[in-house]
Amino acid sequence: IAGTFGVEEYGNLPDEVTVFRGHSGGMLPDLVNVTQRREVAESFGKDAVVSEYRVAKSDINFTLYGSVFDEGELLVFSSRNLREVGRVESTAVKTKAWLSTLQNGASVRLQNGEDATFVAAGVGLSAIVRLADGSTDYAAYLHGPS
Repeated sequence: IAGTFGVEEYGNLPDEVTVFRGHSGGMLPDLVNVTQRREVAESFGKDAVVSEYRVAKSDINFTLYGSVFDEGELLVFSSRNLREVGRVESTAVKTKAWLSTLQNGASVRLQNGEDATFVAAGVGLSAIVRLADGSTDYAAYLHGPS
């Protein structure tokens, strides 16, 4: 769990952490998957809304850290453990439309500021890009449309 939030030790995490979930309507299931990355939450759900929650670190039961898609996925075994603190409109629809206009070979900028070459749209709002060193990133997030 600690690695998902960029710290080395579980004890270094604050007692509560912020997580996000894209809406797909209806009530939350008992087993809730959330992410610490808002841009990932924006790629899920149909309602173009992302909820921000606070959850106690002790209520996070599982994390998928370092996966190929870098989703930062966390599982919370009871939705009662999530405290909603806000909702924001997702930029997913606009971003997906923008990604569909990019062609293989287009110059793009990653969210971390690094320049890359677009190869193809990836999973959700990610893209497959060729980095300056010649390697390929299969789950890059681009600095999207304004």
